[in-house]
Amino acid sequence: MKTSILHSLNFLKKRKLLLILPLLVLPCLYAVFYCLGGGRGPKKQEAATHIIMGFNTELPEPIFDKKEEKMTKFEFYQKA
Repeated sequence: MKTSILHSLNFLKKRKLLLILPLLVLPCLYAVFYCLGGGRGPKKQEAATHIIMGFNTELPEPIFDKKEEKMTKFEFYQKA
């Protein structure tokens, strides 16, 4: 059986268009992505001035009295 008998002419045109459509759309999307600065990463100057927000993972240094410098760990527990 021939495909022209099974499918109408409109269906064959639509199928050909849907086959070629990605070949036309993908280069255009790539060009828009590139023009908008996609894939380049931040500039070095911008990266230095950029403030990073998030959790502070550094703990402050402990402040001890001069008397407490000679205490052991167990004596600190007893004091607490």
